[in-house]
Amino acid sequence: MERRLPIKFFEKRKRDEQRTEGGGSATMPPWVLQGEALTRRSRQLVSNMSRVGVTFAAHKREKQKLPMVVATTIVEDAIAKSHRGQVVALLDSDQKANVIGITSAVLGNELSLPDTAEADKESTKPKETRRLLSVVTTEELILKIKYTLQDTQNFAKLISTIAEIEPFTAQRVDYNPNNHLYRISLIDYRDSDKNTLVQKMFKEQCGAHGIKIEWEIRYAADMNLYRVSLDSAIDMETVLGFEGIFSIEEAIPIRMDMDSIDDTLVPIAKQPIEGETYPVVGVLDSGIEKNRYLSPWILMGEEAYYEDLYQDRRHGSMVASVLEYSDELNGTNDTATTGVMMMEAVVIPDLRKETVYPEDIIDNVRDAIERHRDIKIWTMSVGTVEECDEKTFSQYGMALDNIADENNVLIIKSAGNSTAFLRGGEHERITKMADSVRAIVVGSIAGEKGQYDLAEVDTPSPFTRCGPGPAYVIKPDLVAYGGNAGIRPDGTATTTG
Repeated sequence: MERRLPIKFFEKRKRDEQRTEGGGSATMPPWVLQGEALTRRSRQLVSNMSRVGVTFAAHKREKQKLPMVVATTIVEDAIAKSHRGQVVALLDSDQKANVIGITSAVLGNELSLPDTAEADKESTKPKETRRLLSVVTTEELILKIKYTLQDTQNFAKLISTIAEIEPFTAQRVDYNPNNHLYRISLIDYRDSDKNTLVQKMFKEQCGAHGIKIEWEIRYAADMNLYRVSLDSAIDMETVLGFEGIFSIEEAIPIRMDMDSIDDTLVPIAKQPIEGETYPVVGVLDSGIEKNRYLSPWILMGEEAYYEDLYQDRRHGSMVASVLEYSDELNGTNDTATTGVMMMEAVVIPDLRKETVYPEDIIDNVRDAIERHRDIKIWTMSVGTVEECDEKTFSQYGMALDNIADENNVLIIKSAGNSTAFLRGGEHERITKMADSVRAIVVGSIAGEKGQYDLAEVDTPSPFTRCGPGPAYVIKPDLVAYGGNAGIRPDGTATTTG
């Protein structure tokens, strides 16, 4: 029988959301300010830099050990790289690489469009844009920036590109008395020595103030996340007063939707053929049941991060079953191999018995992969249900990137499922963790359609999450036939495939 090759590459053409200017034109973009509006923006930014100067002077008097960080907010209409480059050059005008990162910010429309009648017609809904983070180490740099921002004749486009410049303050949430655990990330100074110093200082200051660090997890080459216990709003303010804090957020236990559905079809059990070589895949999940279908394909030496009492192997067994018996379960002939050997890594517990946080999973995944560097392909169908951000990659996605890079492995990550279709909602975006750039993220399309199913054949399944990822990165990378779903007239859900 001729094998079907169902993998297709396609991308739906959309309007250019970024509206990037073409190179070489002398015509100014429509958002560039003129006249009194330009003068007002210039004065505002010069005033901003004066405040930066005052803060920098205090920073020096207090003999802070880490460089002062400034946040420069980009006007929403000017976020294209060609416009940001001018701002980077301004911040680096002392001939040093001062820009250390980029994060998101929210602006009102008063800073995203010139003062025209057309601007009044725009929605008053705030817009998300970018902030460039940079270090300031000398008064000379501050003076150079102020001088440039005063020159409205030669730098109108640059001045119009910037909405605000201010000393960076940590991103934060209000203290929740019902939750004492908070996740803290530190500023990445793009310098291994400074990053080592800020982590050392943070841990020392936590110890000095009696703040307990519950968990520490590496998410990049030299950057860690910390889960700390804060007993009061005073503790939170104490932490926010530490030098080098980037963000603080509530640590919420992980919730997961099963990425598979039980089916009544039972295939014939198969056995590895002696002398034949099979691919090896690591299964990062809840564990695999040792039964006659799967046991012959499981390698010795599992990695289990939770005792048997706290395990629920159903989800991992479903994943392993699809990995091993996909053709048999789906009635297809698509796979290029007759079997797959599996390395089991129990990285997630029974969530009814044990509380687990996303950083715990990342820690377990890193350890399992580092213990089995010879295994180059790992499948990971667990993760969060939090949607990824539009412009900022999650620390979990970055952590998976770092794990893949350091260990030279390929992680196959599910895009995630959603039940929004049951409530009449549209496809939700891919989840945090699935915004990993290095991972191959897989979504689901419908292979057939039942009476009440919502998706047409070869279109995204109603339950699958869709892209794009942050910064318009194309996610998922691939799709596979994963079933269809719908709602019967009586309101109950139905599935096909």
